[in-house]
Amino acid sequence: LGAPVSDLISLAFIIHTVVMQAAGEYVIRPDFAQVVESLGYSESLPKLADGMTRSVSELKAAANLVPPPDPAYRRFAYNPLLRTPLVQTNRGIFAPVPELIYDAVSPGVLYHRGRDAWGNGFTHDLGARVQQYVGRQLRLLAPEFEVVPEILYQGDQLSADWFLMSEELLVIVECKASRASLEARLGTQALDTQFKRDISKAKRQIERTAQLVATHHPDFAVVSGNRRVIGLIITAEPFYLLAASHSKELLDGTPTLLGSLRDLEHLTTLDPLEAARQLHDIAGDPEKRTWPLGNALDVPPNSETHNPILQAIWDRSPLAEPVARRLEQGTASR
Repeated sequence: LGAPVSDLISLAFIIHTVVMQAAGEYVIRPDFAQVVESLGYSESLPKLADGMTRSVSELKAAANLVPPPDPAYRRFAYNPLLRTPLVQTNRGIFAPVPELIYDAVSPGVLYHRGRDAWGNGFTHDLGARVQQYVGRQLRLLAPEFEVVPEILYQGDQLSADWFLMSEELLVIVECKASRASLEARLGTQALDTQFKRDISKAKRQIERTAQLVATHHPDFAVVSGNRRVIGLIITAEPFYLLAASHSKELLDGTPTLLGSLRDLEHLTTLDPLEAARQLHDIAGDPEKRTWPLGNALDVPPNSETHNPILQAIWDRSPLAEPVARRLEQGTASR
């Protein structure tokens, strides 16, 4: 990619700013080059910009590699500018749709770049990272909740990925790093296929784990007790268009909620007692428990209490300090 993943958003912001100040052209003026140098991006910025650039003929070839969609869904079809939003022409480098510069460093696009480069090894490692990240987020709900990692039982079998445990509630959490395909996001037959492959598999793992807890398997003594048990499946990206049959499958047996990493990041900004109440109430609401978790939460994303993990990532960015100064200056001027 030409830069560490942690720097990509800052670099994309710089590229977008350059383009917007030059009527769509990507060209670094001398005065802006000094700013880039002061931020420590003199080497990584050209590498990332080069990786975001293709010629018109290369973009056409990339578009032709993807099978054409049903004509009814043409406007949702793959656009090669998502991956390389800068276009090399005889007159220079331009961004036809500047907003797509940010999409080029989004998790969805990086997922495909990683899979193309390293195949299944990348997706396997990403799944492990997603699982660990979910655990870090869950631990933000202490001390109301205790977090227990997956349990090894019968020698070589593993439970669901995490247990989120309070005095009254046991949430069995299973993580999935795969992302919804274009066809699945449109709610076509592909959604059923992906649901069965990913979500149904996670649901079965939750049911197996819940059964082991309910039958007081000795390896699960640490999470045993007289608690209400619910499931929670966390996916890397949202699944919006679930059918009634999908919702019924999630609710059969152990009532199971479905949410994305974004929803989890929202949940963990709540006071732990409030988060416990929310999960308990949503699981008991016949309507809300069929919604994505983020939609079911009746407290909007907290604008004052930021997610500390995300805040720490932002604080490491070279842009954090100058942006903070600019905001302070704007507040003072008012």
